[in-house]
Amino acid sequence: MSSTARFSTATAPGAEQRPHSDVRHGIERVDEYAWLRADNWQEMFKDPSKLDPAIRSHLEAENAYQTALMADTAPFAKHSSAR
Repeated sequence: MSSTARFSTATAPGAEQRPHSDVRHGIERVDEYAWLRADNWQEMFKDPSKLDPAIRSHLEAENAYQTALMADTAPFAKHSSAR
């Protein structure tokens, strides 16, 4: 039995940084990832096609990355859901 861990060679997707400034109570805060929050999130839940294509693309990349990382656990998931 080998004690060598096997890790996926998948590369994590990096979200583009788009600085957005917000001033509250005289304090400026810069959020580089504010663009990932859909302003129309309630509408988007009713109709997912309304999600900004850039946000959708990033989420799909994150989901693909997670799937690649967890691929070696698929047999366990199939086994545990058979109960």
